Amino acid sequence: MPTPSSDYLKLGSGECFIRLIEAGVLADEWRHLGNVETLEVTTTDDKLVKKESMTRARAVYKSVTRSRDIIIRLVGDEFSPENLALMMMGSVAYATQTAVAVVDQVLMADVPASTLGAALGGQFFYVGALGINTVTLKLGATSLGASDFEVYDPAMGLIRVLEGSAEVTDGAKDLLVSYTPTAITGKNSPVVRGGTETEIEAQFMFMSDNTAGENAILRAWRVSISPDGALGWISDEFAQFALNLAVQSDADGNYGGSAADPLYHAQFLPNTLIPA
Repeated sequence: MPTPSSDYLKLGSGECFIRLIEAGVLADEWRHLGNVETLEVTTTDDKLVKKESMTRARAVYKSVTRSRDIIIRLVGDEFSPENLALMMMGSVAYATQTAVAVVDQVLMADVPASTLGAALGGQFFYVGALGINTVTLKLGATSLGASDFEVYDPAMGLIRVLEGSAEVTDGAKDLLVSYTPTAITGKNSPVVRGGTETEIEAQFMFMSDNTAGENAILRAWRVSISPDGALGWISDEFAQFALNLAVQSDADGNYGGSAADPLYHAQFLPNTLIPA
């Protein structure tokens, strides 16, 4: 179809996928990155320019390209553990815990002499487990009650000492907690370990589903993934994350590229595959 043609105007949308490369081995599965609001490719050439000195115009005498950087930038919305690991340059593991009762765990040794409220009122203590049940607190051998503490967030394992507690402390008694945590097994509690990866590589694929314009598949054989900008944890709007995918050469064909097609390409769908 020749140009000009309004059929070539683009209002783009589509889906993004990556296929991790770990220790030089390409993963079997493609992973969907979820909803991606922005996808753009930027090509930046490092030019060496020589200007002539024979005329006052000093026009360009010679221009050569020393190097070329191709960056695929995407802005995503879905904070899955796997996507978060890309932003944190980390890896995903899975935490487990057993539902075994913990008895007299020391939260603080030798609580300062005063009343509990004066010494520790308003302070928080994390017990180190999630989903805590049947929580009791003691000061030495003395059991504490509802006027002394509260389980501030049982899911997170957080306890707060109340400022109004009148329980007398003598400087030699420990603050002790007993509880039973909820069992966590399998992949129910992912842990994203930030900063553990020096390099994250993958194949990249975008499959367009345009409102207007020709549909295509964008493929990059080998990219190096890095975060672009800050990772927001508190905001007034839906949070987003941004990633830069630096396109690298796969001229050897290890990951789908070739000498003729070493970096990336866009393949348009043939008319026979376009829905009516």
